[in-house]
Amino acid sequence: MTFRVSIVQLRQQTNAAVEVEEQLNRRLATLEQRDADSRNILANLTVGELVSRDRVLIDAQARRVVVQRDREAEGEQVAAAVDRIMASVAGRLCAMADPEWRADCGIPRRGA
Repeated sequence: MTFRVSIVQLRQQTNAAVEVEEQLNRRLATLEQRDADSRNILANLTVGELVSRDRVLIDAQARRVVVQRDREAEGEQVAAAVDRIMASVAGRLCAMADPEWRADCGIPRRGA
């Protein structure tokens, strides 16, 4: 049994394999960045245990953070302090984020 494979077919298959590998590497890099962003957000929000970890939901794909809060139980002053901290964290995260996050935060793209 003999197989005939042309050089053109081999090049096409090789190019396709390289393209798939590059796409997978880009996807992996994106997921790793989202994971790093999520860890950064979580670290900033839970500093000093003002917000407990179990009350923070991070959806990096949707670029959204949801914090479950009970303002009455927190007390007015603590609630105001948490609000200020969360606003500060959001501002810092938006300032260092990728262009899509920056646009969602209303910050102009760098160099624009």
